Amino acid sequence: MEQLAYTIHQAADAANISRSLIYKCIGAGLGPRFRKAGNRTILLKEDLEAWLRSLPYARPEDKHPDHDVPTGEEYSFHLRLGNRPGDTEVCR
Repeated sequence: MEQLAYTIHQAADAANISRSLIYKCIGAGLGPRFRKAGNRTILLKEDLEAWLRSLPYARPEDKHPDHDVPTGEEYSFHLRLGNRPGDTEVCR
């Protein structure tokens, strides 16, 4: 049976990103849509996929010609991770 929803931990594993990045993006209001089931935070599979598709491309040339996903600084939000200068990740 296909998995319909993920916990934050499962979503991070499925997307190959850190849990802290998901939490920081959600906290900034830029993360995937989520729902509460009791005290658990869950993400529907389609919400996680939509959020991942909305992330900006690393380079403009990586953009698929059939996908109309915006790129560039105006569509992204940088979150500081750690204490080192320049240690950032992009969250959309």
